[in-house]
Amino acid sequence: PADAQLDENGNPVPQLPAVITEEIYQDMKNVWSVFDMDGTDKVTTSELRTIMRAMDVDVGTDDKLEEVRQLIDPDGTGFINFQRFQGVMEDKLKASDTMEDLLDQLKKLDLDQDGKISAPQFKQYMKNMGHKMMEEEIEEMMKEADPKGEGVVDIAD
Repeated sequence: PADAQLDENGNPVPQLPAVITEEIYQDMKNVWSVFDMDGTDKVTTSELRTIMRAMDVDVGTDDKLEEVRQLIDPDGTGFINFQRFQGVMEDKLKASDTMEDLLDQLKKLDLDQDGKISAPQFKQYMKNMGHKMMEEEIEEMMKEADPKGEGVVDIAD
């Protein structure tokens, strides 16, 4: 497309749906600035796994990391810029936060397969999931997840 943004090597930068909140965007900028110490908007691809982990995104195996590296540095320059990093992060966050994934995780917590999870078990899961929720946030979520105050979360709801 004529309006596609290009990186410094003339390659089109993938335009993905914006799934990154302002808070996550600021976290990304902060993490990026730690590695982009000279302010050139270039970070070596060897830092990729560390940067992704700092953003709580696990790229998994070396093969998966190489796939991400190919997306983020298609010309093999050895460097990534923030715009490409943001595109990959949007893709990773979009892929990791689907409702289907959440339901799958909740079903794994449903040990007796009755469609319900005990409130303490649900709270513990929420406390330890990727975004490390605060106790107050979990209590607010519990009010929605268990509106009758029965001490269980109904997965179907």
